[in-house]
Amino acid sequence: MKITIVMDDYSGMMKEVVAHHGFSALVEMENTKILVDTGANGEDLLKNFEVLGIDISEINTVFLTHRHYDHTGGLKKFLEERDKIGKKTFVVAHPDLFVPLFSSKPFLRESGFPFTREELESLGAVFLLVEEPFEMTSGVFSTGFVEREERYERIGDYFRIVDGKLVKDNLPDDMSLVVKSEKGLVIVAGCSHAGIVNIVKHASRVFSESVFAIIGGFHLVGLEKNQIEKMVLILKDLGVKRVFAGHCTGFEALCSFNSVFEDDFVRFHVGSIIEI
Repeated sequence: MKITIVMDDYSGMMKEVVAHHGFSALVEMENTKILVDTGANGEDLLKNFEVLGIDISEINTVFLTHRHYDHTGGLKKFLEERDKIGKKTFVVAHPDLFVPLFSSKPFLRESGFPFTREELESLGAVFLLVEEPFEMTSGVFSTGFVEREERYERIGDYFRIVDGKLVKDNLPDDMSLVVKSEKGLVIVAGCSHAGIVNIVKHASRVFSESVFAIIGGFHLVGLEKNQIEKMVLILKDLGVKRVFAGHCTGFEALCSFNSVFEDDFVRFHVGSIIEI
């Protein structure tokens, strides 16, 4: 299995690629290529495809981890390019994908999915909005909805409108990709709004296997150091062997992962290639 980081907040030493706040990763297995999230900007996404030698015609499935703009904003441009070559695209996401999402800080603004279903379907998108664990291809699954049993990361100030009122939204649409490998489960998370500890426990329970590696953003920016250290040790105790982190993980958490997992920790960047 090969995972290429297509978009992240950090470009490493690769001057040719574009980095911006957001996440996208290409998961490649035998006869399967799935794009997990699309970053915030389609032009940047396609630029990185070009630099990294990624053939858009070979990707027929997009998995969206949640509806935040910095994970979904590149989707329309991606679909436009696929539509030009006559390709339809499966888009797997939670049923809340099109529910408007607002943030109140630093000011009231929209922060959810920036497109309508109709405009994307006109570009060949075939939506599979599934709340339950879902097998996209052999050995590759969506976690489905993840129960929030423990909480370490901050949710943020997000709202949806219900009966004319702003109601707190704890992002129930947050899901992760799970791949069954010979070494154990490999989880690709976007922001881990459901909590990375909860995601690992959920995946182990649903798929009856231990988690070998976690890859993605873990949304730990701004947490107290002792909270972060406790969470990292819990992941170690749960049997996670390798950690690949970036995007919204945060500097303190990156340092803590590095301290605990040592050589089994990688801070990824645009262009990083992870082989498992």
